[in-house]
Amino acid sequence: MSAVDRFDEHDGRALRRAVELAARGRTEVEPNPPVGAVVHRGGELLAEGFHRMYGEAHAEIEALRGLAAAPAGATLVVSLEPCSSTGKKTPPCVPAIVQAGIRRVVVGEVDADPRHAGRGLRELEAAGVAVVRALEGSVPADLLAEFRVHLARRRPWTVLKWACGLDGGWTSAERWVSGEAARAEVHRLRGHVDAIVVGSGTVLGDDPQLTARPPGSPASPGPRTPVRVVVDRRARVPASARAFQGAPTPPALWFTRAAGDAPPGVERVALERLAAGGDDLEAIGVELRRRGLARILVEGGPTLAAAFLRARAVDHAWVFVAAKASAGAAVRLATGDARLDSDFRPRVLDVQRCGDDAWFKLAVP
Repeated sequence: MSAVDRFDEHDGRALRRAVELAARGRTEVEPNPPVGAVVHRGGELLAEGFHRMYGEAHAEIEALRGLAAAPAGATLVVSLEPCSSTGKKTPPCVPAIVQAGIRRVVVGEVDADPRHAGRGLRELEAAGVAVVRALEGSVPADLLAEFRVHLARRRPWTVLKWACGLDGGWTSAERWVSGEAARAEVHRLRGHVDAIVVGSGTVLGDDPQLTARPPGSPASPGPRTPVRVVVDRRARVPASARAFQGAPTPPALWFTRAAGDAPPGVERVALERLAAGGDDLEAIGVELRRRGLARILVEGGPTLAAAFLRARAVDHAWVFVAAKASAGAAVRLATGDARLDSDFRPRVLDVQRCGDDAWFKLAVP
């Protein structure tokens, strides 16, 4: 094997940097995958870039734009196979790489989409570009986890959030379980998802607005205006609910099996049509993804949370545990009285202090 065909230590360092850059695009580029790219020559960094926002330049184009001179002898290292498909918001990257004079490309992962997997590599090789695959495991699996869920499950990446006291619940007269810092984090997350999903019980009990606004903070809540989604099979939610008021474009979505017209500014989505003979939550996920929603936040109560967990429709969970317990409470599951059909054994990704609360970030198998 020649040096041109071998994945070497310089490529390894460049790929690690490309992965770091790719992670910056998370929550901004969906439904595209996050991608980073680095141009180096013998280990010398010449340029770098990443996919910053859906509809904007891909990582390879960003890196090539940063080159100050012709890249003679340079290598382009990219975390994911360069795209070759047309008809998208941005042109394919493969022709731009060839036209720039890049003669060697190192790829961290092949495209996970079976419609495109390997096509970009074959086109590069056909143009005389040497293509090198990185060592297996060089790109962390979680970098492309959301993209793979979209492809394999045909649903959005789903984050389940709940808050509880030390007893696993909260039945006090206080309105909020978690503190101000935790609520600010939730609003920040809301600004990075495409939809907020709640059940009828949460709307009837709390009457939430379901908007992304950072309470008590001048910080931007995020670049997105999430769609408000209410799962209300029996049409119990009144038209006066705040989740239905002043809905931004696109309108709030009301998933129901009951007959009746939706309130003004709200779109009724008929579950009897979507999930005829099937699972409601699976049908809701497929429908949201069909509408282009790539990341959703489930903020419902125990019934909806347990239903999503039973359906294996949760990818990550954010759990805020407040340092308090309601008077006379018995310790119980954070999912309240709703029942799971198997043990809940998530993988702990991170635990940190958030004001006076403990914040658990969990990966749900």
